Amino acid sequence: GHLKAGQEVQVVNKDGETFAYEVKTVDRVRWRRKDLEEARQHSAFLAPGGPERLTLVTCGGASLEPFPERIYVVAKPLR
Repeated sequence: GHLKAGQEVQVVNKDGETFAYEVKTVDRVRWRRKDLEEARQHSAFLAPGGPERLTLVTCGGASLEPFPERIYVVAKPLR
């Protein structure tokens, strides 16, 4: 939740290869009712397809369970 648009994120795989991405968006999405409507909002961040991207997901909105929101960080590859 502390990342900002424009920041660089690096991912290193098990072979030691480093991949660099630029954060494009950071979105906080409610996850309180846990119903179909909220699930649809979340699926937009998690659905496969489209151009290459890195999506990081974490819980937020509280320091203890139940966490009332999800934080989605979407980043595009730097080439």
